[in-house]
Amino acid sequence: MRARIATLLSILMAVGLLLSACGTPAAPPTTPPEATTPPQPTATTPPEPEATPTPEVPKIKRGGVLKVGVEADFVTLDPAHNEAAIDATPIDLVYESLARWDPETLEPLPLLAKSWEISDDGLTYTFYLEEGVKWHNGDDFVANDVKYSVERILDPEEGSVRASYLSSIESVEVVDDHTVVFHLSEPNAPLLNYMPFTPKIQHQGFVEAEGGTTQRTMMGTGPFMFVEWIPDQVLRIESNPDYWRLGEDGEALPYLDGIEFYPTADETARLDNFLAGVTDFMVLVPDKDVDTLEQNPDVELAGPETLWFTSIWMHCQTPPWDDARVRQAVSWAIDRDEIADVGLFGRVSPIYGGVMPDWHWAGNQLGVYDHRDVEKARELLEEAGYPDGFEATIYVGEAYPSEVTVAEMTASYLQDVGIDASVEIMEFGTFISDLVSGNLPIFAVGLALNGDPDEVYYQAFHTGAPFNPIGYSNPDVDALLEEGRRVSDLGDRKEIYRQVEEILLEDVPQAFVMQHQEWEAYYPYVKGYVHMPNAGRQMLMHVWLDQ
Repeated sequence: MRARIATLLSILMAVGLLLSACGTPAAPPTTPPEATTPPQPTATTPPEPEATPTPEVPKIKRGGVLKVGVEADFVTLDPAHNEAAIDATPIDLVYESLARWDPETLEPLPLLAKSWEISDDGLTYTFYLEEGVKWHNGDDFVANDVKYSVERILDPEEGSVRASYLSSIESVEVVDDHTVVFHLSEPNAPLLNYMPFTPKIQHQGFVEAEGGTTQRTMMGTGPFMFVEWIPDQVLRIESNPDYWRLGEDGEALPYLDGIEFYPTADETARLDNFLAGVTDFMVLVPDKDVDTLEQNPDVELAGPETLWFTSIWMHCQTPPWDDARVRQAVSWAIDRDEIADVGLFGRVSPIYGGVMPDWHWAGNQLGVYDHRDVEKARELLEEAGYPDGFEATIYVGEAYPSEVTVAEMTASYLQDVGIDASVEIMEFGTFISDLVSGNLPIFAVGLALNGDPDEVYYQAFHTGAPFNPIGYSNPDVDALLEEGRRVSDLGDRKEIYRQVEEILLEDVPQAFVMQHQEWEAYYPYVKGYVHMPNAGRQMLMHVWLDQ
């Protein structure tokens, strides 16, 4: 669910969501400079330049299978229903969207839509589609596929967690096979920034032939085709021989014959497999091992920009967490600096205010929880009617040890203020299921954003939103978040989200704790990979093996 929230600068609108992480241009002079007469140049004889060798650019080699160690087994392969970040990697390589992200700025770029137009009133989005694109079964990709994919997500009976991203789309009009129009009920500033990840375009016949769900299989238009998924062992995809986009060598992508994903929840075992050469590429390098790998000449690292943050979530409709004073007490009890420096080896940044980092256009430096205050936490618990505290279990998924650390250290801090807290580490798929169902009263989990602040604030805090499994509802927040979708000026939106953050820091439906770093490790023979700050790994399609 980190699902891991875009455009870093612009789309970031996101964040840079995501980040993808600037400088302030010098101010213009207030008065024009006086005219001057430039000195006359003196003729000189330049020295003969020394010959410098032209660096040899390796020729791209095609073929081979990349073995990737990932942090958990997959939950679902249905792009209308995936909530766990782990699922996004194979989905992004098999399916395609109307747009893709610039890997550095996270700006939306054309993909299945070669261009688009947005009406002046922001209510009509016209997409002009690529021609000649084939589904993996040989069928032609056409506008009806886009219409089906959007309507499937928006169908209430489908229950897609992606529906709120597209909720402003009132209808989808097919003009011809290669032109599709979205008619909106109201402007939606972040909508275009969502196009790279939702909707993933699906083939109606394939979905229906699978009984209406594609949880364990895939068929798209992307550079790789699904082969098999053996739970807890391996997921395999192979090169699409008819893929429509070209690589740097002028021939069709991808360069690899295939990719194999090996899930290993234990981070030490995942690292050992990588160092032993069992895998060529490893995601989520443990915080404690980054320094060691940086000094290893036989290993390359990519990172660390990311919009992945971890919070302690509390169910606002379940006692005692239904009292804001109790939730505030939890936030004041947490020593964010100690978690960052000791628990996570200085490889994270404490969150004292909202979750948008300072380098993002929506970042606001609200340092409310910039220190630990045990006495205030105790006073708040007493005011709430819990002078002697209570018992609590903090739930957390096993896939992300850094999130486990946050949960365990938080439990220890709560002991100091009178809350008898323990931690239950759950199998990741079960954890996500229980979390989304609203069955967990307090839990630690991370979200990975794609770029726009709407992705975290609307999706997690608007009343009834799909990533709001804690029942948080505040009409003032709802009104601000709806306004944040209607306006397009970034300055206006920044102010809106500042007001949202101020309320959230008072209500504390989540105690924001950490902004993470994210590193991938691979061997030098793995070429062409580019780290993306939104935790996306679509750039694996550009990888080739120099072997």
